[in-house]
Amino acid sequence: TDPSLWKICKDEPEPTEDQTGEPPSGHKTPQAKFGWWGLYLGLLGVYVDDLMVTGSRAEIECFMSALRKLWQTSEPCFLETSIRFCGLQLEMGEDGSFLLWQGDYLQDLLEKYPQLPVVPSRPMVSALAQGPPDHLEVVDLASLRPSQKIVGELLWLSGRSRPDVAYCISKLGQWVSKTPRHVMQCALEVLSYLKRTRGYRIRYGPFTDPWLGGNPLLVRRDASSYETWSDASFGQDGGRSQSGLLTIAGGGPIAWMSLRQTFTALSTAESELVAAVDALTLGQALRPLYEELAQTETSWTAYCDSVAGCQLLLFPSGSWRTRHLRLRAIAVHEMIEDEVLRIQHHPGEEMGADCLTKILPPMRLIFLLTLLGMYMPQGG
Repeated sequence: TDPSLWKICKDEPEPTEDQTGEPPSGHKTPQAKFGWWGLYLGLLGVYVDDLMVTGSRAEIECFMSALRKLWQTSEPCFLETSIRFCGLQLEMGEDGSFLLWQGDYLQDLLEKYPQLPVVPSRPMVSALAQGPPDHLEVVDLASLRPSQKIVGELLWLSGRSRPDVAYCISKLGQWVSKTPRHVMQCALEVLSYLKRTRGYRIRYGPFTDPWLGGNPLLVRRDASSYETWSDASFGQDGGRSQSGLLTIAGGGPIAWMSLRQTFTALSTAESELVAAVDALTLGQALRPLYEELAQTETSWTAYCDSVAGCQLLLFPSGSWRTRHLRLRAIAVHEMIEDEVLRIQHHPGEEMGADCLTKILPPMRLIFLLTLLGMYMPQGG
């Protein structure tokens, strides 16, 4: 959309535009990093008839006062302890960090399914670990519709605030039309795990905590750091590999995906390369938006735990046997040559995207979630 539609001019009257959409010649505008329309006073998020306004308290009150003269609105709520927006809960941490979670939505979900099984302290439950049943079920609407419903409810949760269950929901989505009763059993076990870990929050800022991994990051995490992580589980279930894609900005994850690759990879290096290219495509799509919202230029680093995958991304020349893989990585290599991003090998034991590709033991899962920026309050 045209940013001039949402601007607020403090010091000067709004300039008139000529037919080209550019400001009139000779018009002086404040110096700004993003465009001629002026300095940012705040940001406005709109979802149907819900608004979220960010900025200083004075600017927000000024904006809301002007808005309420035009339309009737409810009383605005300020982030002093906690607010809700579009099913998300946003809290202010004691150290100045922002905490994002969906505790109220999860509580509503638990009330729909009161009879939950007891499972170990991890989302990768026993029924899911065994894979789909060898025999196909007799599928009818009575079993299919409830399974689709609960998978959709969990998908909305996993895609917004709980990356730790994204792998589970990806698998359940693949099986739901063939084995709905088995999927319902697995989904209830995932929900039982979520009940015991409902306090998990995504934490953004304040960039004072040290990196807990044994291998340092190429760029220290701060407001201007931008990371993409990728991993792949090769030949999972004897077929296509499972990719894990992760984007971290502001100190916490802002996007993640767990998905089955669209074709069968012929080697571990190929599956890792496919995951890396997909992760970089995701990061490339989100980076301009984050830079504009954060009003800063970012330093982009891509982390991969495959040495062979990193070599294919970094060096275009090589054996003819890997030519088809290098063709896939040409676009990424061009970004590396243009110094848009840097590729860094990171050991697998600290690969954050690993939790998006396979079953993990409880302690390893907790460790990786901590590296990702997930936060569990005491007693949470």
